[in-house]
Amino acid sequence: MFVKLSQYAKIRGISYRTAWRHFKAGLIPDAIQSETGMILIPANKIKVFDQDKKHEKICYCYCRVSSQKQKPDLVRQRERERERERERVEQFAASNGYKVSKVFSEIASGVNDKRKELMKILQDDSWSVLIVENKDRLTRFGFNYIQQLCEVHGKQIIVMNETKDERADIVQDLVSIIYSFSAKIYGLRKAKNKQQQIVKILNEN
Repeated sequence: MFVKLSQYAKIRGISYRTAWRHFKAGLIPDAIQSETGMILIPANKIKVFDQDKKHEKICYCYCRVSSQKQKPDLVRQRERERERERERVEQFAASNGYKVSKVFSEIASGVNDKRKELMKILQDDSWSVLIVENKDRLTRFGFNYIQQLCEVHGKQIIVMNETKDERADIVQDLVSIIYSFSAKIYGLRKAKNKQQQIVKILNEN
């Protein structure tokens, strides 16, 4: 007896898109594709996850806002933004039947690849579901790479908002990128000066 890929996704408690990725990556045992393009999976090869028990999966949430270390008043503002984001993510998880085990949050640039809280999540093999408010919260670049690696290990990343545009965060991350490259080319002191010049120009425009 075979089931369609859409049924497989429903049984596993994952999206059809994720199920398709599983098939393309060869992660579904004995799955076949018919001449008409339909993907079929042997029913006895499916490890069943009860949809009604999805809250039993270990669920983590990750929240991040960009840093503004040079101004104390902006630091306090970012702290408040982080708390509000945490509340939104936890509310989303609860309304969708997920019991949150841990919430990780930090103030850091989306292009910073040494974020302590995010590293804790990626090095932890116990979670099954990770919820973020939008893709940029996890990383400014390379989201699909992280998602693919997680799915290969049976983990799911849920993005609450696929289209959120946060210009302030984008500008801050742009400044971080320029500072990083300037430091490599000109040295730390000149890089700091160039960063301040760029911030001034961006604020004026």
